[in-house]
Amino acid sequence: MVNTRNAGVIANQGLVSAVKNFATNQLVIDVIDIRLDKRLGNSLKASLFRMIQELIINIIKHAVATEAFIQLTYHEERLNILVEDNGKGFDPKTTIGLHSIQRPVENLNGTLTIIALQSK
Repeated sequence: MVNTRNAGVIANQGLVSAVKNFATNQLVIDVIDIRLDKRLGNSLKASLFRMIQELIINIIKHAVATEAFIQLTYHEERLNILVEDNGKGFDPKTTIGLHSIQRPVENLNGTLTIIALQSK
């Protein structure tokens, strides 16, 4: 089962540490941050953590994955979050469950790009 963290804990330990400490016994999670030395506001960190948390929960529920890779990169005033897993893939036309992530991304003036590779 997935451990949840509250916004206060995320604010105290930082986004990268919170994601790295996201406890799950179903999935090995590797987290890399590149140039994420920019200070992010607490509400932004909490929003980003909730989005990443939702992606991890979806990976556990639907992808039948054993490993996930999360890369957080800050470059040219943009924060990029890349989430990959070794799961079975999915049809990107049926991403209804990802709407819970799409809206918060749009509220942050961001974009969500989905690249789904299906295993053969």
